[in-house]
Order: sequence, then structure tokens, then C-alpha cells
Amino acid sequence: MLLAVTSGLWAQNQARGLQVTHRHGQTFLTWKELSRAQGERYRIYRSPLPIRNPSDLGFSQVLAERGRGSGWHSFLGQGYVLAANGQPLAAGTGFLVVTTPKLRCSYYAVTTVIAKVENTGLGKGNSSGPILESVAPLRPVLQAVKDKGRDQHWVHFAPAVSTRFVQAQSAQIGRVFDYRIWVDRATAGPRPVLFFLHPKGASYRSWTRMDWAPRNAVQIFCDDKNPPGGNDFWFGYRDQYPNTPSASSVVIDYSERRLLWTLDQVIGDRQFLCDSSRVYAIGASLGAIAAVGLGTRHADRFAAAGGLLPAFSLTHSDFALGNEVSALFGAPSLDLASSLGPKVYSLFDAVANVQKLRAKGIAPMRFTFGRSDTVTGWADKPPMIRAAQNARQPLQFYWDYRTHSSLGAWSTLESKLFAELMQIRLDRPCPAFTHLSLDDDPGPGDRFKGDAVGTVGGYAQFDPATAFESNSLVRLDVGLRSDRRRRDYAPAARGFVDLSFRRLRSFSVTPGYYLVRSRPLQGSGVIEERVIAPDANAVLTVSRLELERGFRRIELSRYQPKLPELRFSGTLKHGGSLGMQLLAAPRSIALLILGSKASSIATRFGTWGIADPMVLWSGLVPKNGIAELLIDLPADPKLRGLKLLGQGFAHPKLSGVAKATLR
Repeated sequence: MLLAVTSGLWAQNQARGLQVTHRHGQTFLTWKELSRAQGERYRIYRSPLPIRNPSDLGFSQVLAERGRGSGWHSFLGQGYVLAANGQPLAAGTGFLVVTTPKLRCSYYAVTTVIAKVENTGLGKGNSSGPILESVAPLRPVLQAVKDKGRDQHWVHFAPAVSTRFVQAQSAQIGRVFDYRIWVDRATAGPRPVLFFLHPKGASYRSWTRMDWAPRNAVQIFCDDKNPPGGNDFWFGYRDQYPNTPSASSVVIDYSERRLLWTLDQVIGDRQFLCDSSRVYAIGASLGAIAAVGLGTRHADRFAAAGGLLPAFSLTHSDFALGNEVSALFGAPSLDLASSLGPKVYSLFDAVANVQKLRAKGIAPMRFTFGRSDTVTGWADKPPMIRAAQNARQPLQFYWDYRTHSSLGAWSTLESKLFAELMQIRLDRPCPAFTHLSLDDDPGPGDRFKGDAVGTVGGYAQFDPATAFESNSLVRLDVGLRSDRRRRDYAPAARGFVDLSFRRLRSFSVTPGYYLVRSRPLQGSGVIEERVIAPDANAVLTVSRLELERGFRRIELSRYQPKLPELRFSGTLKHGGSLGMQLLAAPRSIALLILGSKASSIATRFGTWGIADPMVLWSGLVPKNGIAELLIDLPADPKLRGLKLLGQGFAHPKLSGVAKATLR
């Protein structure tokens, strides 16, 4: 009698009703939990052989343990939905989803563990199989739709193994990740895509949508959660996490893989009508760190990136999250390898990466941060600004005296800055504005040195809507900010900038000469004309280009001179600039000669054409084949109408005579 009662209680304290189904490369297990909560956990087994007796468990793989209530979605107040158009799981149902690594036949069992004691009793209620499993593309599952269909809640059952369709996105079997999509399908497509990456302490639930995004945008809100640490910096964690790492540990980009996979699912879903050339990664704090990484490592996928309060390294002196980083990635002294190849701390060293990628280029970025930030810090910001400028990357920076949790001088403008960022397109060229004469000074890295509030690159603007490229012409409308109501209103009516042509696709850059013309948007004529050549990284840059408030049209085309050739350049007006360019064979001995009176004297080098010559420059022609001199002219109306002659010498020939009249 006692044996019968004990056996009955043993059976009652066991999972039951096990159901196993397979679809889209994943196996879905559901079971009924105990009718009365006892602090139990459910242990899930898999085997290639039947699991009929307790002894079979010893030869089976323990896949995972799940606590009570695993099937209940607390935020939505319903059970998880496991299949498209399916019903939510009933209360008291547990579940686990297993990704199949190969074609196989499997048996599964679920047991109950109470107070560390496992009930190994097996029967039809908690053992199932065989089931044939195959490899296939995974699919997320819609959970609920709210706000008149605009707020969609999805889950993704992350794979813990890699297949030919997907890389592993978790070290733990059965991880479930939520994400939500906000889209107004009453708006027209194709639609831009905003990937918003939340800060530490927030979640995918923290926002429904960003009001500053275009009205027709598809807005994706993912989750950065990684028990027991809480987050993984939107990247991943080492293979022995959370145990103590060894020198052979590898940091795996689980979360970055998941983010890109999610993006692919949304873009590939025809109901959203996504524009793949307008995808943006924007975040705050840890989310901004992720945006830096996505815009750097995946510049071919993101039209632009940006955010608030990023860190541009994980090791600078005033970065306060070092302990969290060390737990995830190992200490900096270990410098563990990453699954992407480089050492993990190198992946987060944006200062070094923008320089390494100066030839390839990175996505345009726009970030705001504060001098008083003691979480992600300030010491890394000035070095990052200088590195981006020197590498001629399309980044803009804004700073004030905010802390990590307070507003600042730029706060009221941030929504407009990000809305503008979402107009940039992946399939059109963009400029990199560097060394703008109006830039503010961030200082050397000390919080109290440099301009308290300022921007580098932010006083300049371009119009993404009019950017154009063909195989023979690039056109960009650029200028200085001209809206007096905005804090980024250019502090002077005129400035000079180095403008690099980035994100060129149809227009191939090869060794040779290129002509840059600056024109007014309205009317005809040429404001400024320069010849340029690609640098060692095949990047085309026109230096000290004049900008004014409003827009000018910049045109880039190929140019084939007859060497040697002397050209006047610059704006050629009083208060502007006077430039002389000698196009000639590199490393040849050269002279730049200026005058105002013509002559015609035959020499063995050619015809000498200036009667009152003044040598402005002598030396060797640089490697790019352009000897250049640019002079700022005083704002003196008496210079208007002055006629100039220019001639160059590049051994062993004189160039023809160029003529210019100052305006």
C-alpha cells in the first residue's frame, strides 16, 4: 500500500503531456507543468535512441533546464505563440525550442527536478519519439499586434548551433529573444528601417516608436539581455562565460549575429516594404556603442549610424563599465580573440578602426556626448574626433557639458539631427567634411580644456536627396548651416573645408586627374574649380573648399590634361582665395610663376609667356602629380578686375600661360 501511494506521488510530480513537433529547422517541445508549484525545474533530454527507462537518461544529452512558467510571456500577459497564426500556450505549459544542426532522428524526454532531486520516471507522458529533424531557414513568430496593427511583437528562438543557414546566436539552447516592430502600413513604401538599440537598464519594451523618425519608417526594437550579467554590449560573450576565462577563450559575436539576422528577416518580409538602401543603427549609451560597431563593421548594410553617449573604446581612463566588460570579454590583459578574427578589444577601438578603414570607408555617423559623462567617459572623444578627421571619414560630433543621465545644450536639436541622418542613402554618394575652419575645439581629452559646447563637422551640411552618381559624374549639394533658429547655425558666413567623396560605387577611382567644380544652385557659372588626384587610399579629397551658408553644387568628373599644365584655382575673388595648380610628372623639378604682363620669348623649354615673372613656389612635384599653392586674398574691392597670368615649369618643359581675372 505504501509503495503504491509513493509511486502515485512520484507520477504526480512529473512533467506530462509532452508534445514534440518540427518545422523550419527547429524542434518545438511543450509539456504540462505540475499542477502545484513546488519550485521545480524541468530537465530536457535528447538521444538518437529511444528514452524508455531511467537508465537511458545516462546515455542522453541534457539540453537545458527550464523553470516553471517558461511558456508564459509576462509582458504580453499571454502564453508564447510557437507557430505562425497559432494560439498562445495555455497557462501551466512549459516549452523549449531546439535548432537542428543536421538531418537526424531524435527522441526527447522531460523530467522534473524538485529540491535538486530528479524524478527519473518515464512514460508516454514525458518521453517522445522518434521525430525526423532537418536543417532549414529559421523563422521568427509573431506574438501579438497592438495599436491598430502598428505595434507588432515578435519572438526569435535563437539557435545555439550553426547551420548552413544561420550562425549560432547563443551558447545556451532554448534562448528566446523578443523584438517589436512599429510600422504604419497606411503609409507608402518603400520604407526606411530604423534599428534602435536601447541603453543599459532599458529593453525592447521601453519605446514603442521614435517620433523623429520618418512617418513611414519601419522601427525595430530588439533586446540586449544576457543572464546572469544583464547585457552583452549588443555583441556577445566569451565561450566560457560566466566561468573564469582562459587565455584560449574566444569572444563570440552572438548578439551581433542575432541583430543582423533579425534585420534580414524584417527586410525580407514583403509586408513591410523595406528600403534596404535606407537602414539606420541609432542607439543610446551601450546602444550607441553598438551603433559604432555596426556602422564600422557593416558599412555595406547601414546607410548611417549614430546616437547619444557612446564610448569609442572600452579601456580609456574614465570608462566606468570596465568590470562588466571584463566579465563578458575577459580582462584587457588577456586580450582574447574574437570570432570575427581581430582581438575583441581591438574591435571596440574605434579610434584605430576608423584609421584602418580609411580606404574602405565607414558609414556616415553622428554622435552627441557630454564632458561630464563619467559612465562612457570623455577621454576617448577628442582622440576619436582627430582620428576621424585625419582618416577623412564622414563623422560629425556634438558635445556639451551633460552627464550620462542629464540633458545638454544640444538636446533640443538631437531629434532633428537624427531625422536628417535618416535621409542618407546607402546607394548614393556622401561627403566627408573634415578640418572645417569653423569647427569648435574639443581639446586634448581633459574635461576642462577646449570649448565647453561645440561641434566638429556639424556646421556643414549636404542634401542627401540631390546626391547623384554615374560612371562619369558625381554631384553633391553642400554648404554651411543657415537656419538661425538652430544651435548649429554656422558662426560665420563663409568657411573652408576638406571635402572627401565617400561611398562611390559607379564612379570608379583610378590613378589620374579629376576636376572639381563648385557652382551656384541657381543660375550658371563656376564659383571655384580645382583639379585633384586620389591619395594613397584611393580617396578623392578637395582641400580648403570654400563653403557659404546655404548650398552650392559640387561636381566631380575625370580630367585629362596635356602635361605640364598650369591652372588657376580657388574662388578668384577678393576676400576669397587664389590658387595655382601645376599638373606635371611626379618628382619633376617645378616652378609656379605669377605675373600680369604678357610676353612671348622662345626658349629651349618652350615659350616664356610672362614679362614680369614672380616665382611663388619651387620644388619637386608631389607624388600625386599636382604642385599646388592656395593663397587667401584680402577683402579689398580694389582687387576686383585684376588680371593675372600664370605659367609653370616642370623640367624640361614650360606649360602654356593661364589667365584669370579677380572678381
